Amino acid sequence: MQTPSTLSSALRCVFFDLSKVSGSIQLGNSLPTRVSSILGWIVSGKASYGTPTTPVIAELHQWMEKCWAIEENDTSPCSSVEEAACEGRFERTVRRNSEGRYIVRLPIKDDVIKQIGDNRRTAVHLFRMLEGRLGRNSELAQQYRDFIDEYLALGHMKQVFDYQSPPSPCYHMPYHAVVREDSTTTKLRVVFDASCKTPEGPSFNDALMVGPTVQQEIRSIIMRSRIRRVMIIADAKQMYRQVLVYERDTPLLRIVWTPSLDQPLGTYELLTVTYGTASAPFLATRVLL
Repeated sequence: MQTPSTLSSALRCVFFDLSKVSGSIQLGNSLPTRVSSILGWIVSGKASYGTPTTPVIAELHQWMEKCWAIEENDTSPCSSVEEAACEGRFERTVRRNSEGRYIVRLPIKDDVIKQIGDNRRTAVHLFRMLEGRLGRNSELAQQYRDFIDEYLALGHMKQVFDYQSPPSPCYHMPYHAVVREDSTTTKLRVVFDASCKTPEGPSFNDALMVGPTVQQEIRSIIMRSRIRRVMIIADAKQMYRQVLVYERDTPLLRIVWTPSLDQPLGTYELLTVTYGTASAPFLATRVLL
């Protein structure tokens, strides 16, 4: 067993092993000394208790308070009025079909959705610009066709033939490609732009409630991952598209598309929660929860 004197000697040896002789700052009479170490700055020495009376001690006190605040877990409840309304609408309207798949209503702001007009002309114009880009890149065009074909094959989208008499409300989403050459799985991702303004002003995203954050904070997940020796993670394939949207809301998720220039432009409705809409993260994670 170590005696107090031998333990004290050992601690002094460790302290000087960590410290850098050239790095120390004396804060003043009867005040601590800052010593530079391989772990960062160490504060050591005497300090008075009570309210800080010098700028240096006050600054140190404020810095320590910030550190403690970071470590505190925010347990305050959600929610704004809009977030509470979004959660309430989800609980009242969520359903499951005969296959067990969830069906959700889009959390629409009724007062804003009335202001959205017909933006089909804008969507067609932006698609023609996209079409020109695809015409100059055959590989990108093929990836786009594969993406749309998969959407149709999986039942995540349907063609609309009576597009000349659109229901009210109705919204056509422009979309574009994001290519990631470094991706090992999906190099092309099609991003739908529900933030595109309509002629009357608001976009579709303006008319959607975002919803509260319902998943755990990443800090809590990381802390929980340290409890066990082994952690298993998984990727939910096409997570958003596993959740269906009520039929009466799908006219708000329309797009225009044609696979080639010699074919007429078609109108389609997306039938699942769609990446790029403001409410998609809430709806998908709320269903998962």
